[in-house]
Amino acid sequence: MPAVTHITSTVKPATHAPALPATHAPASVASNVGVATTLDPNIPVPAHTGPAIATFLNGKPVIKLTNVHGNETTVYYLSSDQKHILSVISSISTVPPQHVATTQPVNQPAAQPGQPSSSGHGVTSTPVSYKEIKDAYGRPMGYVNAQGQSIYFPNGQMPAGFTVGPDNTIQTYVTTTSTPTPPSHPAPAPQPPAPSKPPAASSGHHVTSTPVSYKEIKDAYGRPMGYINAQGLAVYFPNGQMPPGFSVGPNNTIQTYIKSTT
Repeated sequence: MPAVTHITSTVKPATHAPALPATHAPASVASNVGVATTLDPNIPVPAHTGPAIATFLNGKPVIKLTNVHGNETTVYYLSSDQKHILSVISSISTVPPQHVATTQPVNQPAAQPGQPSSSGHGVTSTPVSYKEIKDAYGRPMGYVNAQGQSIYFPNGQMPAGFTVGPDNTIQTYVTTTSTPTPPSHPAPAPQPPAPSKPPAASSGHHVTSTPVSYKEIKDAYGRPMGYINAQGLAVYFPNGQMPPGFSVGPNNTIQTYIKSTT
């Protein structure tokens, strides 16, 4: 299977979420659903830190892989023959306060909103509520984030830092850190990459770099995580990091250059 550079995934709204979570298969399916399965060592698969789990997605048997990197969790759903990636769901968890009751709002972290830390940085914790996604048994299995994407809890378990709130909501805190910047030294605005120079005249070719802008995709913290390309497909940055050649433009856009040779 070729290496995946940009993975596209269309996530259905919460009203079209699977009727059952990945760890709760219908009663009519085989009893091995939800147990670890053996991967074919001759077929390359995405990096994963958890076991390969046999489950169902949209009524079809799939293999679920979970990769946890720092506070980012990515869930891959592979076809049963491991040759195709059917869906990718990424989520980023906030650093949770400890010993939080599951039916009460999350306790305020030690740092008060807007209070500078000892390092001189201002830490602000903002409470947020998302629409809850429930499984067929009424248990919380995920939420709809600020971008309208359905985020499912890893292995169907609500992680620390998230609680069930009123009116079918999931509550958590978004923590942001601000650094005071001296007025005399403003941070430079990101600049688009310089157009490539044309090749030597002896080649007989001319390279043209054309600037383009795409609609920006942000994560729950307002950081750029991808863009909508000219074909209307969602393209996510590898590991959530904007690669060289891309920059944040005005009006929630991602800017880059398209090279053409004549």
